Amino acid sequence: MGNELPDNKKVVVAIGLGEFETKNSRHIGFTRGVERLDGRIENLRQIQRISTQLIRPNNNGEALHRGMDEFDTTQSKGRRLESAFVSMILYWIQVALIGSFQGFILSEVYWYTRPSWDTGINAGGVILVYCALLIVAQFFSAIFAWDAQIHKNTIQVIANVLVFNLGTFIYSLIQLKQLNDLKNAATAADNVSYIDASFPMLYVQIVFAFLFLMAQGYLSYLVYQEYGWSIWLSQGASLQKRATLRRYHFFILFLKLNLYFLLGIVLQAFVAEYWDAKWKSATTVVLFLIMLLWYILGYYAVHTQSPVNYALMGLYLFLVGANFVAVAILLVLLNTAKDFAITRDFLNFFAVVSSLFSLATLAFGGLLVISDFENDWLFDVLRGLDRTTQFTKVTVSEKGGDTIELKRTKTVLD
Repeated sequence: MGNELPDNKKVVVAIGLGEFETKNSRHIGFTRGVERLDGRIENLRQIQRISTQLIRPNNNGEALHRGMDEFDTTQSKGRRLESAFVSMILYWIQVALIGSFQGFILSEVYWYTRPSWDTGINAGGVILVYCALLIVAQFFSAIFAWDAQIHKNTIQVIANVLVFNLGTFIYSLIQLKQLNDLKNAATAADNVSYIDASFPMLYVQIVFAFLFLMAQGYLSYLVYQEYGWSIWLSQGASLQKRATLRRYHFFILFLKLNLYFLLGIVLQAFVAEYWDAKWKSATTVVLFLIMLLWYILGYYAVHTQSPVNYALMGLYLFLVGANFVAVAILLVLLNTAKDFAITRDFLNFFAVVSSLFSLATLAFGGLLVISDFENDWLFDVLRGLDRTTQFTKVTVSEKGGDTIELKRTKTVLD
């Protein structure tokens, strides 16, 4: 198979994966060897990986785009930024803007509630925790975007929008009601000027949260158009390996998402008990260590060989089961004990969402044990994504001269 390039040089491509980088572009594609019309053959048989496209522009900016079964001609004006990279940059801008807005609101609420801290805390105090969690969520989303861009992980890009962007916008609306309720409950001794100063900034935050939601939603669509589900295809045509990678990536995704909601539960429980004069330092330390243990067990359970992987996954699944019991007890306490009255609604929400993510990791973790742990199948599949590859540099003699460097695609998993 082959096609005429704009410079009338023929390229014959066999299956294999390389990453080509010229002075104008960088793309990945199917290739094992390249045969040119002038009779020269560049042997690129070192390549192991599989991806979806090959684009090599000539000096006029024209490029050949080859999918799995066809060639297309497109225009390439220099190096085009990937949508996932643009999305990542936009998330860091979101961190700066939303983080600044929330930092200002947090400061105003702090000074409003500070005089009452010696005698107890009202609903305003727990809003400080919600502000902090929203700021933390912005960093989570930016790190998620960075990780997704490195690994070309479309599903993580979409989850980022649905969980963090949508959550930021919805909570911004909820926060408007919280501040109004706080102001309406103020006494003559309270300095409501702090709350009044928060409203203009909150209105701006709502507008930007909506704009970021729309922009990231559109960028996630573009990322899907560019990457598709290539992260599940990185082991080639084997349907068994693709199914294994799907289970693995969903397990890791829900494990990451649950980390944020577990952190939210820890912080809210700490605040509720601290201001009820029942908090002990060991409580938060134990909860935080359990949260870290949760992630470490789940992560290393899918990155080790037998029998260690069985032991770690067994401990992780046991911890998931214990978590369901703990969350059930917590939900009863939330709705009966007055200790948690000031943060009841959001603790309920975080507990329910965390339980859903726990259920998802339980399901995919169980499937991995049943389907992919035997004979270290999962470990071998993941190791196959990170084999050492020898690189080949090809210099093409064309008008103006292009240097094409063959590089291995980034496939190191999360």
